[in-house]
Amino acid sequence: MDDGGSDEPSGDLPQPGDKFVIYNQNAQAVLAAENDSKSIEKAAATVADGKATPANGAVVFTVEQNGEYLRFKSDAYGYLCANGTGNNAFYSKDFSEEGVTAEDADWLVRECSGGVGGYEMESRTAKFSGHSQWLEYYSDSFKVYSMYSKTGDLDYTIYSFFFYPVAEGVNVDGGLVVQPTITFPETMLPAYVGSDYEFELEIDTIYEIDNPWIEYSVKKADGTYIPGYLSELQGNTDVEVLDGFTTGKGRVHITVFDSDIAEAAKAGSTMTLTFAFKDVKGNEARASYTVDILDEAVISNVKPAQGAQTGAEKRPEISAEISNAGENASVTMTVNGAEVNAAYANGKVTYTPAADMADGKVTVTVTVKRADEKETSKTWSFTIGEATLVCRLLEGEFLDWRRVLPQNQPVKLAVNVAKMTDSIERVGLIISEKLKSPVRCKFGENTADFRSVSTIGEAHDVCQIAGDGQDMEIGFNCRYLLDALRAIPDAECSLELINGLSPIVMNPCDGSERYSYMVLPVRLKAGE
Repeated sequence: MDDGGSDEPSGDLPQPGDKFVIYNQNAQAVLAAENDSKSIEKAAATVADGKATPANGAVVFTVEQNGEYLRFKSDAYGYLCANGTGNNAFYSKDFSEEGVTAEDADWLVRECSGGVGGYEMESRTAKFSGHSQWLEYYSDSFKVYSMYSKTGDLDYTIYSFFFYPVAEGVNVDGGLVVQPTITFPETMLPAYVGSDYEFELEIDTIYEIDNPWIEYSVKKADGTYIPGYLSELQGNTDVEVLDGFTTGKGRVHITVFDSDIAEAAKAGSTMTLTFAFKDVKGNEARASYTVDILDEAVISNVKPAQGAQTGAEKRPEISAEISNAGENASVTMTVNGAEVNAAYANGKVTYTPAADMADGKVTVTVTVKRADEKETSKTWSFTIGEATLVCRLLEGEFLDWRRVLPQNQPVKLAVNVAKMTDSIERVGLIISEKLKSPVRCKFGENTADFRSVSTIGEAHDVCQIAGDGQDMEIGFNCRYLLDALRAIPDAECSLELINGLSPIVMNPCDGSERYSYMVLPVRLKAGE
């Protein structure tokens, strides 16, 4: 069913009653479901002739007018909202959640700043230290954040949104784009005669899967396909939905049994696998992949396993299972390069040493040569005994951290932990183990300015804070600072400083002693 859409192919500001998706030009995607981090997920979308073709899970909104503000409501999730100190975006059906009011659904929508086109969406209620918050696209999701840059180099496209009706043929059901998909791996291994063929694929579905199935098609040497082969093979297949997956994105494990592979090999050298399913509402998805069928011996289930340790067992049974070897096959085994007298019977080759083996690494190779001269080998290694970990106990006393923890720092700032983390992550993108560089932090009045420079470029970001940092400048190892911030359990914390050469201390804003994190500074050089 298609219930989406204004007939006007524009992207312009919608009118009350219009149905549309909200598209961001930077993401090339539209708003989708809410995640656990109080952000809105994205669904990829293309735009042509003023209409959008979104991927599965995209949300279709209806606009409502509330004075100078607009509200965006979906049948699936309710109203698009933001509130508090920002750094969030969520849906509310009826504003009954704790701390949520109807005004949280109000957005002031106007032409986007920066001359990038589209519209910016300012939350009515989300404020940080009195500063407005706008809907933005960042790190593969949508949330609200400040629109601010001291240097004027802000990428306004992350705040730029367009309003498009969905294209004809796009299935909209219950306020959501329902286009379930199946994705095979980019590379599929060949199938071997005599062995089950197992693989996993990804599925994306909104509604619960009702009826999954697998189909086969075998291509003959002359390029034609065997009629009726699908139904003949369909019964010998196992389809397993992993991890209790029913809806959303997940994985499916499929086994094609060896009897089917052997039957297919008689007819041709390739097999096309088609996985399909229907959800509980009758929506169908289908995808196919063609694999080669190899008719050669298969060596599997080696023991001791690759990388195993035998411990006290010095005479382990060394074995491997062999399938599709045919009659009169020649099977040999070498241990550390020397051929041993291994026994081969009932599809298994085995060898047990007559004497204890020396501790250390053992390398085994099994080779199978069939009567038709096709030859297959497998090599693996294990360890006799146990691996030994050698370490040295260092003498000395651990740092008395209580004595070095600064007390009564004169500069105290209140910060939003998530926003500061986001800012530092942004400037840290050009820093790595190979491109080490400190993050330069300058704390001003109600702002924290973060900058980093490496051989690949320069990064800069500004975060809102509460308090006057007195233009104090200090350098930090980006990783250490982020480790401390990510460990803080509160939404906000207190930053306490003395000067640019002293540690920064992070404490609870309520003055309690629930935690205290200290990060030592890095001495900044001119030009860093």
